[in-house]
Formats: sequence, C-alpha cells, structure tokens
Amino acid sequence: MSRKIFFSDVHIGAGKKIDGYEWFNKHAELTNFLNYIKTQGDIEEVVILGDFLDNWICPADDSPPIFADIINAQANKTILDALASLAENKKVIYITGNHDMTVTEADVDSISPEIIFKDGGTVTTEAPSPYTTQDILAEHGHAHAMFNAPDYNNKKEGCLPLGYYISRLVAVKDSDGTAHINKSRLIKSIWSANKENNAMGELVLKGFLEYAGKDENFEFQMRRLDGTPYTEKAKDVIERYKDIYKQWKYGSRAMAVIAEFDNLKHTASKLSANNTKPIVMLGHSHEICGPKLDTLDSDPETQYIYANCGAWTKDKDNPTYIETEKDDVTHTVRLMKWQESDNPQQIFIASI
Repeated sequence: MSRKIFFSDVHIGAGKKIDGYEWFNKHAELTNFLNYIKTQGDIEEVVILGDFLDNWICPADDSPPIFADIINAQANKTILDALASLAENKKVIYITGNHDMTVTEADVDSISPEIIFKDGGTVTTEAPSPYTTQDILAEHGHAHAMFNAPDYNNKKEGCLPLGYYISRLVAVKDSDGTAHINKSRLIKSIWSANKENNAMGELVLKGFLEYAGKDENFEFQMRRLDGTPYTEKAKDVIERYKDIYKQWKYGSRAMAVIAEFDNLKHTASKLSANNTKPIVMLGHSHEICGPKLDTLDSDPETQYIYANCGAWTKDKDNPTYIETEKDDVTHTVRLMKWQESDNPQQIFIASI
C-alpha cells in the first residue's frame, strides 16, 4: 500500500521578523520533515493544502513582501531546496490558501517546476480547484469563510478579502511577537452583538483598527501584484467591505461567519455531501480535528471522515499533518505529530 501526505498552514514569511510578528520559525523541523518524506518509499504523493507561504503577516504601516521576496529570502533557502528535491522524487501538489492567495504558478515554478500548482480560488478563477480522488476532497478551507474567501465583489489587487487587512492590523500590535489576540473570538463577539446588522465588515474592521491603535484616516502600506508600492486609506477599505455580509452569495451567510470561528466541521460535511466524497481534509483553522468517522448534517445515515491538518506555526509545540492509506477494502486516515526524532507519532486514526 502507498501513502499520501497532506499538510498546511506553514506561513513562511520573508524572514524580516522571525522572532516578531511572523508566524513561522520551525525552519529546521520543516526541512527535516521534507527530507524524511523523501526517504519513505511508500509515500507516493504530497499535497500542500494552502498557506505554505505568507505575505499577509506584515504590519499595516510597513511595506509587505511579495512572494519573490519570500522565495528568495536566505532564511528560507534550506526549506525550499528540500521541497524542490522532494518534488524531483515524489509528486508534490501546491494548493493555495488565503495567506498565499496571490501566489502564481510562476512563483511556485521558481521553487521547482516539478511542483504541480492548483489555484485554490484566487486571482485567476472564482471556482477553487481542490485536490480530489475517488474518495477524497481536500482544500484549504478559506473559500467558505466570509472574511477570508477571495472577494470577487471587489476585484482589488487579486481579490484580497477583509481578512487580509485584519491580519495586517494584528501584525501592527504584534510587532515584537508578544501581543497575542484571538481573532476568532473578537470577530465572534462583534457578530454575536450585531447579527441583524448588515454592516458587519465595517464593524469588524473598525474593531481591529481600534485594537491596533489606528483610525479611519490610517493608510495601509501596500504593494501591487507586480511589487509597485501604493497606499490605501482605512476609510476606503471600510467602504469597500461594509456590506460583505449582505453581498455573500456562496451559501449560508451565518455558516460563512461561523467558519471564521475556526469551526469548519459543517463546511466539511457540506463538501462531502455535495461532492459525494467520504473523506474531506481541510486546513485554515490551525486547529487539529479528527480524523473522525461522523454522519453528514444533511443525511444522518451516511458516514464520512473529516480531518484538519493543524499548523506549523510558532505557537504549536509539535506541528501536525495527515497521512492516508488505501487498500482494496479500507481507506485509512491518520493525524500525525511530527517530532524531531524523525519518528512521527499517530494522534488519531479513522477508517471508512
């Protein structure tokens, strides 16, 4: 039997503030992990489920990196060399998330032309391109979350969503890496108090502006897709996204907000039912889930497995990933914990 590996939410930045606002500092661990996969003869495929690279986490008053800056950063060389080497030996697929929403196939080709690029719903298409097999549907998950899905109502510099500006404001407060905010909790508190108010985007962005010590006249330092710098006033961003709740057209508005609370279980159930896939794997939330054999929300007689990859960010003591294995009868899904000893530990397992 052969195995497939799925991991997500690494959030590699440009290396400007690894000990500050950037979310990733596990360079040695990730390099070892990629090299380990390369040595495993029964692993046939590796799927990166989004947010591998990250050009969102940069203070709003600083010039953000473009992906060429991240890919060419000396701090990231050993990781990307290991990924390129892995792609020469295994099938590697890169699916975009929200923090790497504007990464292009050319960017990924600059790491290795052997990596297969799949648009997770970004600049080029409104329809995400998930990873699918006969049994599996896997994608990042952001396309089902109201503040992080590509914003096709406002096609501005790669359809950047409201969550981009929220992330930039959070990084202002967390410039030294010591200020930690639960974004989901703040969004939930605002939504709970204003469920009938359609100006949800305005309320949320004003809340994060206040958190960062900024007002509506603050100017976000921005870069276009080609790297050209420009500025954007907070009041213009508020105007653009104030009706995001009313504009949402991709299913239940309430469920799309709930997905921002790091709860993607209902999203997974819907994806399984709509696509007739008994196994759904997502990332995005940074919270491990399952794999667990459950029943569909829409059909209690039908079972499916949902698993979430977790994350490789600095706040996680042990990064996690998913592996799958299929024989003639059973498809098995395992949530694994990566450990420095190159001896991964199984956390959860489910079969269908």
